[in-house]
Amino acid sequence: CCIPKVIKTAGVDGTGKDCFNLTVGSAGQLRYMVPADNLRVPLMASEPVSVYSSKEGKWLQGVIDGTPHMAATTMGYNIRVTGGSSEVKFIPNAPAARIRRRFPEGTPIDVYIGVVEGWKKGKVSATAESTDVSLFDGAHNPNPVLSPKATSNSLATFDEATERIHEVSDPLHWLTIKALLNDAEGGATTEYPEYLVRMQPEWLQEQEKSTIQGV
Repeated sequence: CCIPKVIKTAGVDGTGKDCFNLTVGSAGQLRYMVPADNLRVPLMASEPVSVYSSKEGKWLQGVIDGTPHMAATTMGYNIRVTGGSSEVKFIPNAPAARIRRRFPEGTPIDVYIGVVEGWKKGKVSATAESTDVSLFDGAHNPNPVLSPKATSNSLATFDEATERIHEVSDPLHWLTIKALLNDAEGGATTEYPEYLVRMQPEWLQEQEKSTIQGV
């Protein structure tokens, strides 16, 4: 659900997607050739999100309340629900699998263009977000990648890692973000999958300051 330490960009898979070599867990186990669409950057304080309520059977709009615990991907996130009612509601320790990012129109974002160009600044033009309950199957995130482990005695080769990755089913239910990049010619917008988009850290910091000052 979250991105552990990225060692380096490993290359692209057979579909042209960027892949990364990662360390995961407290033991620092290696995972090879993990596609970008199987990763999610940990959520940050005041970040807009949607949280799935099994009681209400729908996604609720909210924001991450306070600075998440360093183990929030397993312990859960505190959510302040902001939509649907005049009464402020808090959901403590919401499972990461029941939370997805929300991209309000006009929000400043960074878009990952690729290994060469890296991240580019822009803003959200529109978000293709579905509220269909059928999209929730216990987790809106991609299935975990079954890439080979690396041990002191055996290192998986590039070919072995790629072969294992192609056995994994396609990711599910990533949102599509229509973005206007700052350097876009003629003001043209482009659609990007959610996993290539992040809120600009500076904007999130300003949101957190505003929240603290408003308390």
